[in-house]
This record gives sequence, structure tokens and C-alpha cells, in this order.
Amino acid sequence: MALLDDYRVELQANEFEPAGVIRRVIALIIDFAICGAAWTAIHHYGLQVFPYQLILELVGLGFCLLYFTLLNKYSYGQTIGKRAMSIAIMPKTGGKLNWTQSLWRVPLLLVSAGIWGLIFRDIYPDIGSTIAGIVIIGNMGMIVASRSKRGFHDYLFNTYVVKKKVQNIVTIN
Repeated sequence: MALLDDYRVELQANEFEPAGVIRRVIALIIDFAICGAAWTAIHHYGLQVFPYQLILELVGLGFCLLYFTLLNKYSYGQTIGKRAMSIAIMPKTGGKLNWTQSLWRVPLLLVSAGIWGLIFRDIYPDIGSTIAGIVIIGNMGMIVASRSKRGFHDYLFNTYVVKKKVQNIVTIN
């Protein structure tokens, strides 16, 4: 009950509303499309001049990690996808995300799903994919079921994903 009380106090104090799973999924799809396009370009054009595929895969992965980390840290918890959906990541204490929250929040979820996929990939390929899907869907289920709309990675790093209020912009001519 204390967690719900903390949530209500923060929600009233900060006047933010938790973002639902639909907005979060659409934002993630947009971000993955950007990362996927960059990864594909690095891989496709890189192979023409650089023959080591594993290194190119790591460069693509590094780009995606930097994309999420730097945008979440320096753009007030917003990637391009989150900005398009008018949502942002906010620490429980308010303010900007710290480096730990920026660096590990999203990769933790993806890596945890990916590890299960890799563990069973050679033994039982269908099971690995199934477990990875269960991890992702289970996290989405947590977001849908909880009042605070928080997934496992949100609880672990003390963050909320909230709807951003659109500020009225006044221009003076």
C-alpha cells in the first residue's frame, strides 16, 4: 500500500499522468525503426569496405545503446519515439535521469529477453524465442496491470514513464 501512496503523492505533486502501454509500445517501435535503419546502413555499407561482420554488428549495437542513453539523459527522458508520443521517462525523485538510469533501463529489458533467446537458440530455437517473448510480454503485462503503469525496469531503476504536458508557446513578434 505504501507504494501506491507514494505514487499518488508524486502524481499530485508533479501533476504527471502515467503513460499507458500503447503509447510506450508505439514509441518503442519508432525508436527501434530508427535504430534498425542505422544498424542496417552500418551493416550494409560497412561490409563493402570492412569485412568483419561481428565488429559491424557491435558498432550497430553501440549506436543503439548511445541513441537511447544520450537522448534519455540529455533530452529530459525523451527519445525521438517518446517525443512523438508525448511521453518521457522521469526519475521517482523528479528532475533528469542519472547516468545509471539512462544507460541501463532499456538495455536491461532487451538484454534479459535476448539472453533467454541466445541460451536456447541452438538447443531449442522455438523455446528461446518463446521465452524472450514471454519476458517482453510479461513486462508489458506489468505495465498494464499496475496502477502506476510501471514495468520491471521502471521499478528496478526508480523511474516512471509519464505523459508530457504540452506547454503553450507564446511568440512575440
